[in-house]
Amino acid sequence: MAPVTTKDIDDMLTKTTKRWEYEITDAAKRWRAWGDDSVIKEFIRQVAFNHLKRQLDRGELETEYLRVDVVFALMEAMVNCIH
Repeated sequence: MAPVTTKDIDDMLTKTTKRWEYEITDAAKRWRAWGDDSVIKEFIRQVAFNHLKRQLDRGELETEYLRVDVVFALMEAMVNCIH
């Protein structure tokens, strides 16, 4: 398998956030005081991307498990933004 790239991460985040649109939008509504829903959704996505980029830099990401890692990073970003 080819090594994971930042483009792979970005593509999988895009695909996953589209699939999770309802859940992410619902979470964004809870934090509406921060601003527009789209700004909050992009913030969540960026937090997840940064987490995955750090894992990539440490050599911890594998193509086979990228989808699972992306889902986990998005969930973690949403939870961390609440607290």
